[in-house]
Amino acid sequence: MVEARDLGFLLGESSNTTRVPFNLTLLDGDLNVAVESLERAMILRALEACAGNRAEAARRLGIHRQLLYKKLKQLGLE
Repeated sequence: MVEARDLGFLLGESSNTTRVPFNLTLLDGDLNVAVESLERAMILRALEACAGNRAEAARRLGIHRQLLYKKLKQLGLE
């Protein structure tokens, strides 16, 4: 569950545990653009952490390998 304290970064409040993995200015526009940006960032980060191993990246992301392949194609990352 997301609580008010989890959203403090939106108001400029700092926290040692708050990490923002993408540019928040993307949240000012279209929801689809923001979701795509987040998916892209998470997939690239997982692939980097797994040295390009797609099966392991899918496991880390908590998705099926086939869905990762579909997302890579949709995002032009194949």
